[in-house]
Amino acid sequence: MAVRKQPAGNGTNGALAAFFNLFGGVVEKFGWPGTILILGFSFVVFYATADQKHRIIEMYVLGNGTPFGEVLVCVLFSIVLWAQHSFQRRKLLLERERSANAEMEKLRIQSQLEEANRRLRLIEGTKPAKAR
Repeated sequence: MAVRKQPAGNGTNGALAAFFNLFGGVVEKFGWPGTILILGFSFVVFYATADQKHRIIEMYVLGNGTPFGEVLVCVLFSIVLWAQHSFQRRKLLLERERSANAEMEKLRIQSQLEEANRRLRLIEGTKPAKAR
């Protein structure tokens, strides 16, 4: 069997494209707030030590410690919500524009069809009557 030789750097580009496709899918599914939450949770699960995990639980779940952490989380969440709102607004505007374009195309096709029917009626109306 012949083995295909891949161009240099194609594996890296393919992996990068796959990563961005996956990331885009997660953003589409869960939005920016959910994506940030998933990434933060994954980072803590894989890279935090047991002591760090306990401190995170004490600070953010149980509410112990300084209010600075809570304020930081609120600010971060507000920024992420604003980003999600901007993303969804842009997506909605694109959908409305596409809908308007489809409507214009539909009206154009309908007017062409009406014109063709009008011409057909004129042609049929000018033909001599058939003898019975």
